[in-house]
Amino acid sequence: MEISYVFAGLCSLLILINPCIGYTIPLTGKWGLTDSNISVNFTLNSTFGTDIYSVLQTKRFIPNPLTGYGDTKLRPLSYGNWTYSHYFFLDYKDTSKTIFLELDQIDSYCCVYLNRHLLICTNNSFIHYSVPISPFIRYRWNFLQLKFNSTPKMAKSAYQKLAPNPPPPKCWPSTFNGECFINAVRTTQASFGWDWGPAFPIQGFWKTPVLRFNVLWLGDGVQFYPTLKGSTWKAGVSVEILGGDPNSKVCVIVKLGGGLMKNWEKRCVLIERNGYPLDTNNIKYAKFIFGINTKLNFNLLETFRHKILPLEKSSLLKDTTILNILVI
Repeated sequence: MEISYVFAGLCSLLILINPCIGYTIPLTGKWGLTDSNISVNFTLNSTFGTDIYSVLQTKRFIPNPLTGYGDTKLRPLSYGNWTYSHYFFLDYKDTSKTIFLELDQIDSYCCVYLNRHLLICTNNSFIHYSVPISPFIRYRWNFLQLKFNSTPKMAKSAYQKLAPNPPPPKCWPSTFNGECFINAVRTTQASFGWDWGPAFPIQGFWKTPVLRFNVLWLGDGVQFYPTLKGSTWKAGVSVEILGGDPNSKVCVIVKLGGGLMKNWEKRCVLIERNGYPLDTNNIKYAKFIFGINTKLNFNLLETFRHKILPLEKSSLLKDTTILNILVI
């Protein structure tokens, strides 16, 4: 059994997470890459992702981009709109589960389609996207497309929209042989060129897309807020839960160390098919919050960013995932 540990600040916050019930499938295997002039099939065996230059070099459509003046000679490739496509197979038992498509570091302007349904359009290569896809999944074969737009062209459009005060500089010095408008797009700055390096505005993904099944989806962080007023010490802990299986239960268990609390405080919430049951406890500054109090004025806040609307049909309480929070 795997246990995760997180320590924060002077008052250590130890988080013990009972791993979520579920599993992942990286979408490796056969892929296709096309634009208006080129169509190529390739095999993706790694979870580290790929880009147009790597694929075309591997398939010998282009020479090594890193030799000679490869960046300037191959620059027209970055002005095209490239599409990655992939077929993947799912057994019937998998299609009945809650499924997310995880996209990490998509670079940069890309619209993602599953079985011809638009899932999401991205514009930031530094964001991890987790998209619920259960309504669009089919038994047996499924078709995933990542349709990219030219990053330099989209950067120019974004720069113009920031008028009259766009971020400087507009362009690199001409000696860089780079691309303009880098500060208008959320991508690796070096990809648009630098003083003694090449410019390769890529279209691709730094990590291979992944399917995640039956998962409790936690937010990026657990926050801890200790305060001392007079003789009363008060602490708040917020835990983000962004998604989960329908009709499953999530429990949060809290205890203060040092003998300050004899018993554990426990609070559970049922993830229902049509969203979360809510108990706001008269807290008005956040829509999806509940809290519990101990004799030490310990508040536990579990924050929901948005409702999850899973479509699976299930009438029984499935599995319970426990999140233990211990303040020491």
